Amino acid sequence: IFFRAGGNMSSSQRVHSCEDLVKAAATGSQPITFLVAKLQELGSKASIKCVDPKLVDDGASAGYQMRDHETGAIKRGDIVLPNNRKYSSDEFERLVTHELIHQYDDTRAYLDVDNCHHQACSEIRAARLSGDCSWWLEWQRGNWQFDFQSQGKRCVERRAKKSLDLNPKCSAKGYGYVNNVWEACYRDFEPFRRPPYG
Repeated sequence: IFFRAGGNMSSSQRVHSCEDLVKAAATGSQPITFLVAKLQELGSKASIKCVDPKLVDDGASAGYQMRDHETGAIKRGDIVLPNNRKYSSDEFERLVTHELIHQYDDTRAYLDVDNCHHQACSEIRAARLSGDCSWWLEWQRGNWQFDFQSQGKRCVERRAKKSLDLNPKCSAKGYGYVNNVWEACYRDFEPFRRPPYG
């Protein structure tokens, strides 16, 4: 499941290499350390790797690997980021948090890579729980409106559908898959007590 970054990074944000941010994330990011601990409670270990960009699907900014890669360099369950990319700390945290939600879903319920409803549910949860749909990012993307609650829901729906569009098996009926699982998955905040970003 791959994610493309949205919004423009302001020129005042400091950018860092993938490798530097992976090292810093182990202790410096509250959402990442929280999710890593919750994964450990389930018997899973987070594996965040900076890899050759050719190994990251379709130029994505980050991805949760659903299958072992043919080269053996990436295994199912790895979170991968292109090693030639620079990230702001905020962008990196959001991307990795998004992918850790997928890993959490896969660990607790095993995501079937060929099941579009599984992917739709995890994409809904990742968009909602990672901060992908914060009002600030939506404003930067040109999607901001004064109705915060419905704006957040529209963003989650749009981003989940956009992710499904990247999967040829799911793209034709993306909104249908999202709508079929919406109620249960939008209300599922695990492992958080409530949505961390509203």
